[in-house]
Amino acid sequence: MNYLFTKIFISFTIILCIGCTEDPPNTNGDLIAFVSYRDGNAEIYTMDSDGDNELKLTNSFREDLEPRWSPDGLKIAFSTHRSDDEDIYVMNANGTGQVKISDSPSDDWNPRWSPDGKKIFFYSFVDGEIYRADVTGENLVRLTHSSGSNVDLSLSPDGETLVFSSNRTGDSEIYTVDVNGGNLSRLTDVPGIDRAPQFRPRLE
Repeated sequence: MNYLFTKIFISFTIILCIGCTEDPPNTNGDLIAFVSYRDGNAEIYTMDSDGDNELKLTNSFREDLEPRWSPDGLKIAFSTHRSDDEDIYVMNANGTGQVKISDSPSDDWNPRWSPDGKKIFFYSFVDGEIYRADVTGENLVRLTHSSGSNVDLSLSPDGETLVFSSNRTGDSEIYTVDVNGGNLSRLTDVPGIDRAPQFRPRLE
């Protein structure tokens, strides 16, 4: 596997919530999820957008990282090192109801929600492929099949297409694939590295 694509942890992730929690400090939708090492270990917190009402959501003996809000703002997907490798979990926005989504023998990371909030997409370091699972942790499906690494996943606003970068041909190029794993399409074909594709949100 090309280690150019080895994971880079972004320790502090701040995301603006577009919904509200089940037990919200406020009702304005101005809730921020973030990672803090203040206790000597990475844990996930939320706070109001003015910095008030901090709430610690996780309390594990290993790092909890990459918080990602569900589209309705009621749940958070995250990656965690609670076992010997990194797995994907989902929890309620107040930290309760934590569910393990992935359980591979290597690191799983970069969780992304489907627009309807029913599925989680993520990258698995065990084989460099992209997977999809129900938010309950069931129905795991492998979406990409190559000898390279498939990373930087982003979902289209309608939830039908996944864009990602892959070094399956040597250089990193941009590809799309249906969320069921079909209709793989290569979008770029130039010397050098193409990375970090993102779908533009729908314009209101």
